[in-house]
Amino acid sequence: MNALSTEQVELLARQLFPIHADDFLAALNAHDAWSFARRPQDVERLAGYWNESGTFGNLTDLLEFDIRSRLKESDEDRELDSDLTGERLRKGAESLAAAVIFGKSFTISLENELKSEFKVVPSRELSQWTSDQRRDLLTRALFDPAAYVRTAVQN
Repeated sequence: MNALSTEQVELLARQLFPIHADDFLAALNAHDAWSFARRPQDVERLAGYWNESGTFGNLTDLLEFDIRSRLKESDEDRELDSDLTGERLRKGAESLAAAVIFGKSFTISLENELKSEFKVVPSRELSQWTSDQRRDLLTRALFDPAAYVRTAVQN
């Protein structure tokens, strides 16, 4: 999935809050926060954050908000079924992030893909977690492949 264009973000912002869209878009520019507005859900989350706080804060604030919001389950029924707390989800995500950085591999395997080409295997990195808990973490928006712009390489 390609990232939303600037024009698409502007159009969505005007639909979300027609009166304050210009202020929201100015804040995106002022804080260089366009990279956090890749998908419609991202724009909606950012709009909620900006509505609450009136600003985006610094890069650390934006990153923290982005990680926290992507770890939240958007489906209330699935959230009720989860036995993972926000803190445990965060620790699991940090463990996988460390494995990605130190292993120099940007690919995280799925539970059923334990081939040797994957350097980051959640069952190895989160060995104290159950398979259901690891699956729960990996289905959060933080790990959603659609959240990242992919460029096809052509020969």
